[in-house]
Amino acid sequence: MRTTAILVGSVAATLAAGSALAQTRTQNLPVSWQFRKSNVAVVNGQLRLVLTQTARDSDWIVGVRAEANATDAQIVVGKVTFSQPRASELPVRIITEIVDWPATQVKMQPGVVEAIGLREPVGALLVFLAVPRGTSVSLNKDGTVVLQASVIDSLMLYNGNIVPERIVGVSSIIQRLIHPTRRQDSTELIRGPNGDYVAMRPGVRSHAVALRKPEHPDRYALSKRTAEVLLRIKIDETGRVVDVIDVSGPDPFLKVARSALWESQFRPFTANGTAVPVMASIIFQFHGDGAVTSPDIQ
Repeated sequence: MRTTAILVGSVAATLAAGSALAQTRTQNLPVSWQFRKSNVAVVNGQLRLVLTQTARDSDWIVGVRAEANATDAQIVVGKVTFSQPRASELPVRIITEIVDWPATQVKMQPGVVEAIGLREPVGALLVFLAVPRGTSVSLNKDGTVVLQASVIDSLMLYNGNIVPERIVGVSSIIQRLIHPTRRQDSTELIRGPNGDYVAMRPGVRSHAVALRKPEHPDRYALSKRTAEVLLRIKIDETGRVVDVIDVSGPDPFLKVARSALWESQFRPFTANGTAVPVMASIIFQFHGDGAVTSPDIQ
């Protein structure tokens, strides 16, 4: 399965219905981890990341950020050690150490990076990639394709689940280590009179993996018009946008809003434990200074 999105490509339809950011505390941790960066060539706009020989109960975290002027990819591989293993009843995880991954366990060749072996369940394998914008990144974990996406902004995965957080760098990944305890709130999804499910604003915000704001159609003009547009989108069981419907607003503004929404991605919505398609309404406001805002995007 392969879907190209503006921020993140779709992951297998069996993604967990909810993952939440957890509190992460540091203990005796240096202010800055002097991580080691390595360069790897991107071949024909593609880069393949391979994770192999990882322990069944160990965590792994992958963050990817696009850089507009880059020609090669930069990679950082490290090990995050926690004071105790992951546990469903543990809301806080204490980081005790972050170190570079042994160079002998990172194999690189043009277009391919392989990180080998995390055998301790108390730790986490951390991989950060800075790639040229538009690079098609694929992730293979122990022989299974987890992700294939064209990266225009950023994406983050925790044990195969998409984390709806923008990646700035290695430090932002560390600050957003997650604990998968979040459940979909009952106010996020309602059932309409015709039986269809409707995502409310809190649900749109919490499930958005990549909800991109459009550019102002007058961004290069000295005088910029103001407008507000309303559109309705249909999101399928995998979190992919499959339909965009104009509701109200001027045509030039609806056009750029449609383009942005078609390139958006969501975590699947669930009802009674089953992934379901939903409808959602999105508002964009275009301002005279060229800014574009939306009450539906945090």
